[in-house]
Amino acid sequence: MSGDERATEDDGDDRPGKWGTGPFSSSRGAERRPRPWYIRRAAVVGVVVAAFVAVAVITDIPTPASRAQRISDAKGFLSAAYGYLDSCNAALTEAFSIEAQVVGHHLTAGDLIRVPDLLRDDNFACSYTNDDVFQLASMTIPRSLAESNRFATAVVSWIVPDAYGVTNAIITLAGDPGNPAASAELRTYEADLTADRATAEGALEAMDRQLGTTLPALKLVRVPPGPPLLAAR
Repeated sequence: MSGDERATEDDGDDRPGKWGTGPFSSSRGAERRPRPWYIRRAAVVGVVVAAFVAVAVITDIPTPASRAQRISDAKGFLSAAYGYLDSCNAALTEAFSIEAQVVGHHLTAGDLIRVPDLLRDDNFACSYTNDDVFQLASMTIPRSLAESNRFATAVVSWIVPDAYGVTNAIITLAGDPGNPAASAELRTYEADLTADRATAEGALEAMDRQLGTTLPALKLVRVPPGPPLLAAR
């Protein structure tokens, strides 16, 4: 038998039907002994899987975040949140400005024709159909910040239903000043805007105390002082 033929015959091929099945070799009349555990496929796969699971468990164990990391998390969270708030903030500012100009008779006939469309755009910007609002409501809240959940809940409520309700009422009142139902709605939602803003501000101050720092100031439009301009007196 040539060397090549011996090499072919000794190639360790364990295919079922040739050498039989199981962890034994039945070729060449060799003694039937179990293979060492470390070269058995099932054992090796089991060890590898166990190692991966161990690494996954170890890396998934939460570790306390440092103060610097928590401050960084808070600033990143607020920066993203304020970015998503910008469109509704701008829309509400415009809606309050239009309300004041309608009451003060500062708009031309041409301006008044545009008012309904402008207010509908403002209303859209403060609704879930605006992707910014949807993204804000879907943000991941840093678990290391005790007040972040209260802050997020307050700012989302400030937009929907509060700012949405205010802009919706102003749409009606711009065409029908003093409308009783819209007047009541405007008063209710303006009060809610103020309350939710105060809640968000309180949560932000609590995060400042928790972290021992001063985080970026709250960016939410304030309700103009005094009673709603277009509401019935």
